[in-house]
Amino acid sequence: MYKTIFLFIFIYLQLTSFGQDVTYSLNWLSIEEAERKNSLEQKKILIDIYADWCYWCKKIDSELASDSVLANYLNKNFYLVKLNPEDLNDINFKNEVYQRKTFSYSYSDKTRKVNELVIELLGNDFIYPSLIFMNEKLDVVLTTKGFKNSNELNKYIHFIGSNAYQKMKWTEFINK
Repeated sequence: MYKTIFLFIFIYLQLTSFGQDVTYSLNWLSIEEAERKNSLEQKKILIDIYADWCYWCKKIDSELASDSVLANYLNKNFYLVKLNPEDLNDINFKNEVYQRKTFSYSYSDKTRKVNELVIELLGNDFIYPSLIFMNEKLDVVLTTKGFKNSNELNKYIHFIGSNAYQKMKWTEFINK
């Protein structure tokens, strides 16, 4: 009797765990940690600008972590930064202190308190999620706004990670 119950439980667990999404670990840092690490060992930086309430931000995170090859490539070639503009903390970056201030969205009459660094990076075209790619010297080389699936993300990440952005335009890269 116990063997039969155990067998049914075992089969049930096997069937219910089949097809579940697998995620791979990404080494997320604060922007201050990434800048400090970059001063010791230079890498490109990928900043994921998100909000806790944003569905598409969570979706893009799962896209980034769903591919083991992509996750390994990111961890090896980039410092990965998660940056929530609505966080209460000041941000110290490139010898400046960035604080929260009231921001008016260009496409509506809504306002929010967001960090000045994100306003500087995104300008008035403030969209969640956004990805900011920086080179080793902490210069912004590419910004993407809105949700991207894993195939699109892979192209952007390899465009920057391979330094192709130094030799060709984005349109050339995706058409080759």
